[in-house]
Amino acid sequence: METAFRAVNNLLEDDGQYFLQIRNYPRIYAVNERFMPLNSYQQEGKEYLYLRMNDLEPEIVTFNILILSRDEAGKWAYRVESEKLKPWTLKDIVTGLGNAGMKAVGVYGDMFFKPYDPGNSQDLVIIADKA
Repeated sequence: METAFRAVNNLLEDDGQYFLQIRNYPRIYAVNERFMPLNSYQQEGKEYLYLRMNDLEPEIVTFNILILSRDEAGKWAYRVESEKLKPWTLKDIVTGLGNAGMKAVGVYGDMFFKPYDPGNSQDLVIIADKA
């Protein structure tokens, strides 16, 4: 994480800001959120459904996406993609930013800048400046 934050810090202009948005893992763990809402999308005659699932382990979240697609003839196909993620907390990120030469200047619960509530916010959004 700090390597990535250092790289971002090196790219920022002196008055530049870094926006980071991740899922609110403390809430996900507290409510044992395995499934996320189904998303759909249509493009060029195809329909896509995205079912996102979390496998919660103590130090790792395996994030799975089941992607269903239906072609113009109505035939369905699917594929699964999975990625292991470190469930960063606000404290982890603020510490990592500081160690990389940045400072968190705003913490929010969504991209509309609602206050961050660890027990209820879906997301964690952090705005950081060069320190």
